[in-house]
Amino acid sequence: MQCILTAIYCTAMFLNICIGPLPTSRRLQGFAVFMATVSASILKWNYSIDIAPIQIVNAFLDFEERIMSDLPTLRLAVTGRAIKVFLYLLEISLFTYPIFVFLLLRFLPCTPPFILSMFATCGRTLMEETRH
Repeated sequence: MQCILTAIYCTAMFLNICIGPLPTSRRLQGFAVFMATVSASILKWNYSIDIAPIQIVNAFLDFEERIMSDLPTLRLAVTGRAIKVFLYLLEISLFTYPIFVFLLLRFLPCTPPFILSMFATCGRTLMEETRH
Protein backbone atom coordinates (compact mmCIF):
# COMPACT_ATOMS: atom_id res chain seq x y z
CA MET A 1 0.00 0.00 0.00
CA GLN A 2 2.86 2.37 0.82
CA CYS A 3 4.44 1.77 -2.60
CA ILE A 4 1.13 2.52 -4.34
CA LEU A 5 0.63 5.73 -2.36
CA THR A 6 4.21 6.81 -3.07
CA ALA A 7 3.76 6.16 -6.79
CA ILE A 8 0.51 8.16 -6.86
CA TYR A 9 2.09 11.03 -4.91
CA CYS A 10 5.16 11.15 -7.19
CA THR A 11 2.94 11.04 -10.28
CA ALA A 12 0.80 13.89 -8.99
CA MET A 13 3.90 15.95 -8.15
CA PHE A 14 5.33 15.33 -11.63
CA LEU A 15 2.09 16.34 -13.32
CA ASN A 16 1.87 19.43 -11.14
CA ILE A 17 5.38 20.48 -12.11
CA CYS A 18 4.95 19.74 -15.84
CA ILE A 19 1.34 20.74 -16.49
CA GLY A 20 0.46 22.95 -13.52
CA PRO A 21 0.22 26.76 -13.75
CA LEU A 22 3.66 27.42 -12.28
CA PRO A 23 6.34 29.87 -13.39
CA THR A 24 9.75 28.50 -14.33
CA SER A 25 11.35 29.38 -10.98
CA ARG A 26 8.64 27.47 -9.10
CA ARG A 27 8.97 24.51 -11.49
CA LEU A 28 12.70 24.29 -10.77
CA GLN A 29 12.08 24.54 -7.04
CA GLY A 30 9.48 21.79 -7.27
CA PHE A 31 11.73 19.65 -9.45
CA ALA A 32 14.45 19.61 -6.78
CA VAL A 33 12.03 18.34 -4.14
CA PHE A 34 10.48 15.95 -6.67
CA MET A 35 13.87 14.38 -7.43
CA ALA A 36 14.59 13.97 -3.71
CA THR A 37 11.23 12.28 -3.19
CA VAL A 38 11.65 9.97 -6.19
CA SER A 39 15.18 8.96 -5.18
CA ALA A 40 14.04 8.28 -1.61
CA SER A 41 11.19 6.10 -2.86
CA ILE A 42 13.40 4.16 -5.29
CA LEU A 43 15.98 3.33 -2.64
CA LYS A 44 13.52 1.28 -0.60
CA TRP A 45 13.40 -2.46 -1.09
CA ASN A 46 11.50 -5.29 0.53
CA TYR A 47 13.93 -7.74 2.15
CA SER A 48 11.36 -10.54 2.39
CA ILE A 49 10.78 -10.57 -1.39
CA ASP A 50 14.30 -10.03 -2.73
CA ILE A 51 17.47 -10.13 -0.65
CA ALA A 52 19.86 -9.57 -3.58
CA PRO A 53 20.47 -5.82 -2.94
CA ILE A 54 21.48 -6.36 0.69
CA GLN A 55 23.65 -9.32 -0.33
CA ILE A 56 25.56 -7.03 -2.70
CA VAL A 57 26.08 -4.48 0.08
CA ASN A 58 27.25 -7.23 2.44
CA ALA A 59 29.68 -8.55 -0.20
CA PHE A 60 31.30 -5.12 -0.51
CA LEU A 61 31.51 -4.79 3.27
CA ASP A 62 33.10 -8.25 3.58
CA PHE A 63 35.60 -7.42 0.83
CA GLU A 64 36.57 -4.20 2.58
CA GLU A 65 36.90 -5.91 5.94
CA ARG A 66 38.97 -8.90 4.78
CA ILE A 67 41.05 -7.67 1.85
CA MET A 68 41.46 -3.99 2.48
CA SER A 69 42.39 -4.33 6.17
CA ASP A 70 45.81 -5.83 5.27
CA LEU A 71 46.78 -2.86 3.10
CA PRO A 72 48.61 0.12 4.58
CA THR A 73 46.46 3.14 5.35
CA LEU A 74 47.04 6.09 3.08
CA ARG A 75 46.40 9.75 3.75
CA LEU A 76 43.14 10.96 2.23
CA ALA A 77 43.40 13.16 -0.84
CA VAL A 78 41.29 16.28 -1.26
CA THR A 79 38.65 14.38 -3.22
CA GLY A 80 38.52 11.67 -0.55
CA ARG A 81 37.99 14.27 2.16
CA ALA A 82 35.33 15.97 0.03
CA ILE A 83 33.49 12.67 -0.38
CA LYS A 84 33.73 12.06 3.36
CA VAL A 85 32.24 15.50 4.08
CA PHE A 86 29.54 14.85 1.47
CA LEU A 87 28.61 11.57 3.18
CA TYR A 88 28.35 13.32 6.55
CA LEU A 89 26.10 15.98 5.00
CA LEU A 90 24.03 13.24 3.38
CA GLU A 91 23.51 11.55 6.75
CA ILE A 92 22.40 14.82 8.31
CA SER A 93 20.10 15.68 5.41
CA LEU A 94 18.41 12.27 5.53
CA PHE A 95 17.39 13.10 9.09
CA THR A 96 16.42 16.74 8.51
CA TYR A 97 14.63 16.39 5.15
CA PRO A 98 11.36 15.01 6.60
CA ILE A 99 11.40 17.71 9.27
CA PHE A 100 11.73 20.48 6.68
CA VAL A 101 9.02 18.93 4.49
CA PHE A 102 6.70 18.85 7.50
CA LEU A 103 7.47 22.50 8.29
CA LEU A 104 6.85 23.49 4.67
CA LEU A 105 3.53 21.66 4.64
CA ARG A 106 2.58 23.27 7.94
CA PHE A 107 3.47 26.88 7.14
CA LEU A 108 3.67 27.12 3.30
CA PRO A 109 1.39 24.40 1.86
CA CYS A 110 1.02 26.20 -1.49
CA THR A 111 4.66 25.82 -2.55
CA PRO A 112 5.20 23.94 -5.84
CA PRO A 113 6.21 20.47 -4.82
CA PHE A 114 2.99 19.94 -2.89
CA ILE A 115 -0.39 18.99 -4.29
CA LEU A 116 -2.16 22.14 -3.02
CA SER A 117 -0.08 24.29 -5.36
CA MET A 118 -2.07 22.85 -8.27
CA PHE A 119 -5.06 24.95 -7.30
CA ALA A 120 -4.99 28.61 -8.27
CA THR A 121 -7.10 29.58 -5.26
CA CYS A 122 -4.81 27.96 -2.69
CA GLY A 123 -3.00 31.11 -1.55
CA ARG A 124 -6.15 33.24 -1.51
CA THR A 125 -8.17 30.65 0.39
CA LEU A 126 -5.53 30.29 3.10
CA MET A 127 -5.22 34.07 3.48
CA GLU A 128 -9.00 34.43 3.87
CA GLU A 129 -9.05 31.71 6.53
CA THR A 130 -6.33 33.41 8.55
CA ARG A 131 -8.23 36.74 8.52
CA HIS A 132 -11.35 35.23 10.11
